[in-house]
Amino acid sequence: MFGSNWGAKKYGVPQGVLRFRNAFWWGVNKTDVKVKNILGDKVPLPIVYGEHDKTVNSAPGTVPFLSVPGHCKAIPGTRKLMFKVACSGHQLQWEEPADAHLHSLSRKWLKRTAVDGYTTGSFEMDEGGDYTPVP
Repeated sequence: MFGSNWGAKKYGVPQGVLRFRNAFWWGVNKTDVKVKNILGDKVPLPIVYGEHDKTVNSAPGTVPFLSVPGHCKAIPGTRKLMFKVACSGHQLQWEEPADAHLHSLSRKWLKRTAVDGYTTGSFEMDEGGDYTPVP
């Protein structure tokens, strides 16, 4: 049986297995990131997110309010990198050309705990994979 035949039928056609899950908001929050000052120091941290990602970047006043830059800022350590990738959303690992940029950043980080010599800072990456620091 193929996964494309699974799921409820809509207009007589099975909806398949790739559906957006129900939101269950959990995980690291502003209080958690400060526990024992581990993140960003003992555990260096790379963060990569899409420019148009509204799943983890909601509008102020939204419940729950989520902000990748706000989350990164709340992490107390100095060994953290953040990249905002242009023209991509929440599923950037499946979006071209963002997927290639994500894989390149990940490879560099996993090999050296740095990206092109950077171990800290915020950057904006364009569609070509070039990035510039954000003050």
